[in-house]
This record gives sequence, C-alpha cells and structure tokens, in this order.
Amino acid sequence: MWRHPESAAKLRSRLQRTEKILEERNSEGGIQGYSDILHGSDYLNLVEEGKITKDTMLLLYSEDTAQLYRDKESSTLFGIAMSGDLDPDIRHLEDAVIPLFVVGGEKSNKGKEKAVEVTDGRLSSAKITLIEKPL
Repeated sequence: MWRHPESAAKLRSRLQRTEKILEERNSEGGIQGYSDILHGSDYLNLVEEGKITKDTMLLLYSEDTAQLYRDKESSTLFGIAMSGDLDPDIRHLEDAVIPLFVVGGEKSNKGKEKAVEVTDGRLSSAKITLIEKPL
C-alpha cells in the first residue's frame, strides 16, 4: 500500500485527522463530536504517550460467527481486518477489507484458537504490534 503514491496518500489520512482531533481535544470546548475510532480517548492517549506514532499502521480487527445451514447446527467463525489509517468512508469498502481466517464446523471455537494464533504469528512476522483492549 505504501509503494503507490495514491494509496500512500490515503494512508496518511489518519495522521491528518489525528492532528486536528488533538487540537480540538486540547481546545477549551474539547471534542465536539465522536464519529470515528480516532476520537476515542484510548487511541488519543496512546498517540500522546508515543505508543502510536506516524510510523504505526493501525489495524482494526473484527470477528463474528455465522450459521451456514438453516436446518443444521453449525457455526463458522471468520475474522477480518481493516486499516484504521484509511478514511472511514473508504476503509469498509471491499478492496480495503483484509480477510484473516475462516474456521468452519461444529466446534469452531476450538479452531478459533489456532486461527488466531496463526494470525497473530503472521502479524508478528510483519512487525505489527498488537495493542489489545478487552471489551
């Protein structure tokens, strides 16, 4: 994504928006509207602490399950990621969503542990640090 000038410019969106949000946060009125993850205090605190820098690539992770057959008990788990560096208007588009894993079968929770372990390994090999916060 960083190789092409057009996509690299799109990835700089987070930096520009973060700068504006921090200015708004530090102003007398504070942040007036929360419309994106970048407005959250967890993210902004990590930026101010230097744990998220201009060189950090923000990865948003999501997982969910689905029952594939109406009359058969089954559960399929899937995980996706999106770049938080992209503008919210384009980060959810098909080309921007990164499929991570699909685990099928009746015992998908058992397979989930392995899929997440493999995914974490791939992220680690790409030198991506996971900053997790439990829900």
